Amino acid sequence: MRICILTPYAEPEKGACVIRVDSFAEHFKEKGHFVQVLAPRRAAAGNVMGIKRYSGLLEMMEIIYGGKFDAVLGTSPPMTHNFFALLAARASGAKFIIDAKDPFTYMYTHGGKTMGPKAFLYSLLEKITLENPDFVLTLNPYNMRKILENYIVAGEKITVAMNGTDTKAVKRDAKAGLAIRKRLGLGQGQKVLIYSGCLGGKDLGGFAEAIGKSGFAEKHDIALIFMLTFDGTEHAAAEFERFGAKLVETGLKERSRIVRNVSYEEVGKYFSAADVGVNSMEGYDTYCFPVKVMDYLAAGLPVASKSPGGNEDLNSFIDSHKVGFHASDWAGFAEKLRQLLENPSLMKRFSANATKAANELSREKTSEKVLRIILEICGNKN
Repeated sequence: MRICILTPYAEPEKGACVIRVDSFAEHFKEKGHFVQVLAPRRAAAGNVMGIKRYSGLLEMMEIIYGGKFDAVLGTSPPMTHNFFALLAARASGAKFIIDAKDPFTYMYTHGGKTMGPKAFLYSLLEKITLENPDFVLTLNPYNMRKILENYIVAGEKITVAMNGTDTKAVKRDAKAGLAIRKRLGLGQGQKVLIYSGCLGGKDLGGFAEAIGKSGFAEKHDIALIFMLTFDGTEHAAAEFERFGAKLVETGLKERSRIVRNVSYEEVGKYFSAADVGVNSMEGYDTYCFPVKVMDYLAAGLPVASKSPGGNEDLNSFIDSHKVGFHASDWAGFAEKLRQLLENPSLMKRFSANATKAANELSREKTSEKVLRIILEICGNKN
């Protein structure tokens, strides 16, 4: 079977989206299917075998229309390119599955922004795209509930396909962790917190304020590793510059190490250098269950999450699996972090529970689930 995966980012770019797409593509290929990953052309991305880059929506539609694909799996956000991919798939006779990871219009209008003409257009495209595919995938139960509440989608045409983790690629490696600490100039006795992901929309400035200006980091001899994605754009460069200034302002510069675009094969080594995995979220983010949390668990890291109370899926998961803590504000986060760092036995329990939970969250199982859905809606073609 011929499958096209449309994605906003692809190798050599890094991030949760790329990890998910790579997992799907590799699994589909292992099962004997042809896979074409399709992503926007960016100067910093370069050329990677198996990745086709397009310069505009028209070229993207032409590739889908002429590709003789049996199925197109569109990844959002954004929703705009998926709307046009849906049209091209319909015209070519291919089935279209939307991997609706985040609520696109909600993300665009968060923070009290008014629903102007552009946002209204986005909401219309989102409605059409979510109500007219052959199947809808969501990252978590919250997103699935919201789609069913706000759009006309049949219950049998939507399901949750969580990210999961790859316990073969990400695992605790004490020797590798010590080597990373040495390479980064971190003390073997320091408590190391690691954050993995992007800078945008993650309130890392609030995190720096909470443990920097208060003297918390100095008192507990904390070191920080920020394992960040960087796409080479001017916008990303400006974000890095602002964050660097925040680390200076909060007195954390000397305690911090920033590494960019770490390959997924190396992620476990950096996580093994840490004691706690940090998850930082804005107050409006009630819908996200970050892939970083699952990868922290695979490396046996307790999770320290600043997440809004409305993010029930993530918070209840942390509580029910006893893998760390969550707090809705930075003051509460700092206090719970203090309690964790001062309680070695609690750290060990959370770590053991993390490893156990990770084994239940297989990314391979999710990829197989998605493949079975594609095969079914395509009439079980081989």
